[in-house]
Amino acid sequence: MSSKTETTPWSVESWKVMPLHEQIISYQDKNHLQNVLKRLAELPPLVSPTAIESAREDYAAAARGEAFILVAGDCAESFEDTTTHISNQKVALLISQARHFEGVMGLPVHITARMAGQYSKPRSQLLETLADGVNVFTFRGHNVNGHKIQNRTPNPDRLLQGYWHSVATLHLLQTAMTQGNYDRTRHLDGAHLEYLRGLRNPVGVKLGPSTSPEEVLEILAKLCEQELGEDGRVTLITRLGAEKVGAVLPVLVEAVQASPFRPVWMCDPCHGNTFTKDGVKTRQTSTMLSEVAQTIRILSRFGAHLGGLHLEQTSKLVTECIGLEGVDDGQFPERYSSLCDPRLSCVQARWLIERVASLLSQASDTEENAVVKNLWWFSEIGAV
Repeated sequence: MSSKTETTPWSVESWKVMPLHEQIISYQDKNHLQNVLKRLAELPPLVSPTAIESAREDYAAAARGEAFILVAGDCAESFEDTTTHISNQKVALLISQARHFEGVMGLPVHITARMAGQYSKPRSQLLETLADGVNVFTFRGHNVNGHKIQNRTPNPDRLLQGYWHSVATLHLLQTAMTQGNYDRTRHLDGAHLEYLRGLRNPVGVKLGPSTSPEEVLEILAKLCEQELGEDGRVTLITRLGAEKVGAVLPVLVEAVQASPFRPVWMCDPCHGNTFTKDGVKTRQTSTMLSEVAQTIRILSRFGAHLGGLHLEQTSKLVTECIGLEGVDDGQFPERYSSLCDPRLSCVQARWLIERVASLLSQASDTEENAVVKNLWWFSEIGAV
């Protein structure tokens, strides 16, 4: 780690002098963009300080093995899905999953979701080439541009639309509940880590197969520099793939366990197991479960524990992932509506939760250190 990282004071503007890796968005009207950003800065925050402090306590508990965190929801939310009906369907799925976990583990469940903010997506390429050879801007989520070809030019006004869609969705979530950051953005010298290191929010860091133990320790040191030994300040989200987790994860866990840091270990079995079938991205449910099972065993071997699970899912009966309940090669992809990556259907999502809950229950029966005493659902806002 450089001396600059260790000594430069943090501010809400300090990230702007750091490099942005593969995330540049080209807006044609820079003055209009600045006016929109100024307006956004004047609007009330979406998350309260009280909610942030409460989340910090829950993540600290997860890092100690006293809580569990589950991330679930769409890869990319659509503005068109900001409706009472769709939001209630998503919440109903979350509640059913939480209740199953509660029944198996005998523990209270706290729920949040990948909702009210999943409107922007990092992409490795600025442009994509259509079948006729024409280049258009890559779809970056409704916060940036539209999915239809004629709406691909980045529009600053969509940032304001995203704010109000988040406000509406948060209101729907609060009503429903009372009634019932990958390899591209974790660079040590990058703007993303610089921005997040000064926030009070718990921070999620996505770890891919190229991650080294040294890099993980440097990231933890940077994000935990204010409170070195704080439990759960950082959530390490492993997305390694079922074929690579056995080779990559052990050295990462061993290094962290020997350090003063106590992050939450979370498994994302979705992104590392994505493949293309007939030109369409998909995932196999059994492969996803395999990665979770391997992760639980590896963490246990080094005296650590699985503190969370990250899923991309929908409450709809889509056929975007293969496996279970008739979603086979013959039906794929009859009902494929994702704006980005393939999602588990509501049936597949419940099936996976049931299997993971069973695995964790078995682990808690055989190893005292693996007992899970709480469950917390985590929103991906702030992940890098």
